[in-house]
Amino acid sequence: MDDLSLFVPSNLLHNQEKMNRYHPGGFHPVMLGGTFKAGRYTVYHKLGYGGFSIVWLARDQSGANLVFTAHGLEGLSAKDVFEVIGAPVTEKLARLDGKVLASSLLKQLVKKVGWDEWVDEDEEDVRLIDFGEAFAHGAEPDQLAEPSGLEVPEKIFTGKFDYRIDLWRVGCTVRRPKPSYLKDGCLT
Repeated sequence: MDDLSLFVPSNLLHNQEKMNRYHPGGFHPVMLGGTFKAGRYTVYHKLGYGGFSIVWLARDQSGANLVFTAHGLEGLSAKDVFEVIGAPVTEKLARLDGKVLASSLLKQLVKKVGWDEWVDEDEEDVRLIDFGEAFAHGAEPDQLAEPSGLEVPEKIFTGKFDYRIDLWRVGCTVRRPKPSYLKDGCLT
């Protein structure tokens, strides 16, 4: 869905994730208040997005724990969490011609959270790994999108990489490199 002129104009339509990523095998259309796993998880807010995924804030209804944990948010009600990170800003997605949206498209646009006070990431218990670029041995892509400071060492030193990059990514998830090991985004 590259043609955004089909939709009612909206700032969120142009400054959030790309609509063409919503398709079978791509982004899944999630709505605030939506549930997963037979109602166990309830979606409360969009934390952010990237090229291969969207990160949502959800509550585990079986134990009232936030699935995403961050210092200062644990144990808070949804209302209290919104006082810290801001309430979700939403707009309905609609076509200009009034036609029904494709089932693969989301029904509401949600602005990602803007929590400026959350700056001390080293103290947070957040570990995400992106296997969206995983590939089979012998089918290595020409380029990789990697977060600064977590580049695979082989690529830094030789400019090449292979299927073992996933081992590095898992290692970074299990035991994230400390900032003292990094200098200007590179391992020292």
